[in-house]
Amino acid sequence: MKKKYIHYGFTEFDKNLFQPISNGPIPTKPLGGLWASPVDAQYGWSAWCKNEAFGDCDSGNSFTFSLSENARVLTLRHKDDLNDLPKVNAIFSHPLWVCLDYEGLQESGWDAVEVDMSGGGNDLYFPLYGWDCDSIVIFNPDVIVPEA
Repeated sequence: MKKKYIHYGFTEFDKNLFQPISNGPIPTKPLGGLWASPVDAQYGWSAWCKNEAFGDCDSGNSFTFSLSENARVLTLRHKDDLNDLPKVNAIFSHPLWVCLDYEGLQESGWDAVEVDMSGGGNDLYFPLYGWDCDSIVIFNPDVIVPEA
């Protein structure tokens, strides 16, 4: 069975709105792409929003999708998973943060990065500060398969 993801804020995926991935000003997270959480996440975006009083995740303003069979997803569960990945030197950083080169990951053929914050004992919280919950960022819009 294919893993399903949920994105809040739109009712359907529109490839024309997709923004290419880039290394951002918060060096632990990329800009662009499509952000989502696994539908069955232990601690996904909806739970984070509720806990932080950030806002409501309206299921009526969301869509679900899976990924194509050939999608290359880099799944991160532990801080040791970050060791051999490309990094960038960030001007604005913190000694505990790991600043991945998301553009370099995409150039290496990865279609997405998925971070399992709850399944790995949460030792990614400080290295990937700002991810906050179980989530995925899609680099390649062509691997997104919207649910009917």
